[in-house]
Amino acid sequence: MNAAGTYVPPLFVFPRKRMIAFLMNGAPGGSIAGVSQRGSGYIDGDLLMRWLQHVITIAGCTLESRHILLLDGHVSH
Repeated sequence: MNAAGTYVPPLFVFPRKRMIAFLMNGAPGGSIAGVSQRGSGYIDGDLLMRWLQHVITIAGCTLESRHILLLDGHVSH
């Protein structure tokens, strides 16, 4: 969430080998979902890139309109 009260819809990572659309029933509008290559439920490089592209699209990031992304408390720092 930002200071204006808007947010980027979340990425849900499920501990599975294949994604099932049913898992997204009731998710906030604009949310995306995926599964890691190993089915562990943890984000991997492919999902991270998908999420970053999602953030760029939703936030409207461009070379002229730059944004700062803070990942406070995330263990991957």
